[in-house]
Amino acid sequence: HAGDVDDHAAARLPLHSASQEITIEALFRLQRAEEAVTKARAFMTANPTNYGVAALLGRHYLGARNFLEAERFLRIAVSGPNPRRAARAQLALLAVAAGARNDAFKLLESEVKDFPGSMLARRMLSRMYGEDQRWLDQKAHAEFIARAAPEDAIARLNVAQCLFNLTDFLGARKELTVALAL
Repeated sequence: HAGDVDDHAAARLPLHSASQEITIEALFRLQRAEEAVTKARAFMTANPTNYGVAALLGRHYLGARNFLEAERFLRIAVSGPNPRRAARAQLALLAVAAGARNDAFKLLESEVKDFPGSMLARRMLSRMYGEDQRWLDQKAHAEFIARAAPEDAIARLNVAQCLFNLTDFLGARKELTVALAL
């Protein structure tokens, strides 16, 4: 039974951090956020540098618009030798909101370096590079996104705009034609 996921996992490996992380993530996915937060915060009290549980709490608090708690836990999630996937991109969202664009760029570039398939990081970098008129930097990310989502007309339009800004009018026209056909 799905409601027993936390008890089942806890009974098998009650102290193992991976089992706790899985249990907490399952509770969030089952939309039992209050229970997940209670378990996660208790676990973090005993294990203050657990990157996985910190990332789960950070993501939860970001979605709940509790930005101070989100930042606190996301910073833990990225503090170790193997930062959790998406945690830097989520921290970058907070950095952009706070006007710290340079910090956001560093976080996002590190995220893409470690996790090349991070669509959140690539979308943010593409948008931010475009806003800063850094078309060459934007191009690689815009093209990656369009290749990853070939049926996404907006991704194709973004590539077309970037190519137009680079004065590659033929390439821009080609991408625009593809986008309009979708």
